[in-house]
Amino acid sequence: MDHILQMKHITKLFPGVRALDDVTLEIERGTVHALMGENGAGKSTLIKVLFGMCHPDSGEIFINGKKVENRSTKETLENGISMIYQELSPMKDLNIAENIFMGRYPTKGKGIVDWKETWKRCQEMFDHWGMPYHPQQSMRTLKMADMQMVEIVKAISFGAKLIIKDEPTRGIDVGAKAEIYSIMQELAEQGIGIILISSDMEEIIGMSNRILVMCEGVMNGELDRSEVTQEKIMELASEVKK
Repeated sequence: MDHILQMKHITKLFPGVRALDDVTLEIERGTVHALMGENGAGKSTLIKVLFGMCHPDSGEIFINGKKVENRSTKETLENGISMIYQELSPMKDLNIAENIFMGRYPTKGKGIVDWKETWKRCQEMFDHWGMPYHPQQSMRTLKMADMQMVEIVKAISFGAKLIIKDEPTRGIDVGAKAEIYSIMQELAEQGIGIILISSDMEEIIGMSNRILVMCEGVMNGELDRSEVTQEKIMELASEVKK
């Protein structure tokens, strides 16, 4: 099977707490996986381990079959994994292109930013994904849903092979949700793997190929979309299997 990501036997201990207990997670290319569980189930800790924000006490991480350490967020991005957080923090006084390429602008040499190339690359991504934005458009003109879309383009601009999206449609209207669903599906069709962290049960069932459910630091179950029900998700999220 063509796995983008494999996290094998990940264990993470904090004082008095086993936050992750022998967790294994595998994500195939071109699939959408949902990661679910109640507060404290271990979802956030697992993602922090993946992104180098904290280090596991045991276990291994493989990206495209190659073992990696992911000791920092920078290293994780270089390995082809991007994260879009629930709480967006765009620089609203800058334009869209500046937000997307901040800290890694194309240059003409000697550190001089090549703005024409920056705008060109940004516009090419908008054209490719059919997004109605302009690179020099101020972030202040965008609604929350538009900012979500810009964050998706930013993740793509890193050459991401796997995108993790935390609460992808919280706080946006139905029409905007449909647009985000559409681009997520298109990303998957182009071979990008996606992990969704969401509390919206209907969203999870509708968008995901597979649903991964955690409880008390344990990967408690994995369901195919064809077999999933809200009742099964709730059962897996509330009681650790013995």
